[in-house]
Amino acid sequence: MRLVACPSCKTHLDVTANGAAEVTCPCGTRVITAAQEGLAATVRRCAGCGASLDERATSCSYCQSAIVREPQRLTLVCPECLCRNPENGRFCTACGIEFLPQAPLAEATRRECPACTEPLVSERMRELWILACSGCDGVWVPAPAFDALMKRIPPAVPAPSQGLRVKPAGQTPGFETAFVYRRCPECREPMVRRNFGRTSGVVVDWCGTHGTWFDADELGRVAAFIAAGGLEKAAESAREKADGVRILLRETEHKESPWAALLETIFAVGR
Repeated sequence: MRLVACPSCKTHLDVTANGAAEVTCPCGTRVITAAQEGLAATVRRCAGCGASLDERATSCSYCQSAIVREPQRLTLVCPECLCRNPENGRFCTACGIEFLPQAPLAEATRRECPACTEPLVSERMRELWILACSGCDGVWVPAPAFDALMKRIPPAVPAPSQGLRVKPAGQTPGFETAFVYRRCPECREPMVRRNFGRTSGVVVDWCGTHGTWFDADELGRVAAFIAAGGLEKAAESAREKADGVRILLRETEHKESPWAALLETIFAVGR
């Protein structure tokens, strides 16, 4: 991966597959994409979690990630301090900055709101760039920024949705909310409707390749769900169900199991 930092807003732009000499940052600044010569530096921080390290450490005492020091494996150049890092690093091992790869603004591309067809405009939210609609207050979160944005939702607090473009109580989106398959603003293909986290009750529109669409109040409701531990509870429920299936499968291995007899009957009928 090759990152360059916008000189105006410090956004980390991913220009790996971009052959242009310059790209446009979502803030509007033109950014030169010329590759920078990486510098060798002492590994002071974990590339996986950003924790401080002992100079002789072979693994991180916090997240247990292996510490990479071999020069041939340090191919990611930090866009801030220009030091070389592991290709899959999430934090610079020299200056500690978190890498937040984001796509440059596509040239002369008008993206329409999936809900009301008004043009979407770039807006910065918690160090990440999203696309917002001024017509219905919906939000498009590009796929590369989605996980990083979800991680920035704080633990349970009185107002977990603060700063997440939530419409004031009592207001409703300014468009018809009939059930439709909306189109991705990037590829224009119909998106899939998904219950966020399986148990949140917030049905969002999702394009597996390009991103997720949130109606006016949905991002705030998702923030509240995450802050209340909804994702952890859903994961625990999924583990319990998986354990139940494994127990059932083990039981069918014994002839005396009623489940085994039932399966044998089904297979016999099939034959």
